[in-house]
Amino acid sequence: MPHPKRASDYLTLGDALLRRGWVCLAASAYARAVDVTLGESLLARARDEVRSVPQAALATLRRVEELVGPSREGRALLAQAYGALGHPELAASFAAAAQSD
Repeated sequence: MPHPKRASDYLTLGDALLRRGWVCLAASAYARAVDVTLGESLLARARDEVRSVPQAALATLRRVEELVGPSREGRALLAQAYGALGHPELAASFAAAAQSD
């Protein structure tokens, strides 16, 4: 079974599990929906921070990865942030990783 990617998919999964009486599994799905929602919100914040406060974007993107794991967009934003901070080698590395996803 493929893993859901969107928060709404986790909510749907949680509802289905709850109907089957699998309360603990449903709670896990609902908790994952919260993580994904928070990750999406933080990713939006990181998009703004990359342009204005790239150092803060690094911390925000670290939190996003803790919540939802690495993503193509997260790696691209890391590349931009490191580029803005004057670290071209790191920027190139993350840009390449974003392209390989």
